[in-house]
Amino acid sequence: MFKANIGKITIKDENILADEKHFTDTMPLKDGMQNLFAGTILKMGAGEKLEHLEGTGSEDPIAVLTETIDRETKDTSAVVVVFGRVNRDKLTFKDGTAVTNAQVEALRKNGIYATKGDK
Repeated sequence: MFKANIGKITIKDENILADEKHFTDTMPLKDGMQNLFAGTILKMGAGEKLEHLEGTGSEDPIAVLTETIDRETKDTSAVVVVFGRVNRDKLTFKDGTAVTNAQVEALRKNGIYATKGDK
């Protein structure tokens, strides 16, 4: 029997990956970005550093952030999904809004498959 008072904790489900078939990579992030959510869709920016999409529809998303980064990025790298299946309902733009069908299709063309549920 275990008896203890551990206080309050907050648990967030940030399960971006939909299954075990995926590739991740550690890639550098653009300096000065703040409060990046797990599931943020990223594109390649200047200096070969990843940055978030602006949502214009003409951008080429190539990665999905697997972790939340609460601080401002400065010489920061992060683990990102570069190929495989991810949970569509976990994908976001930089402000936390849900992605569009057009962005899901753009991800698919780059080998990242955003699906709902077990299919």
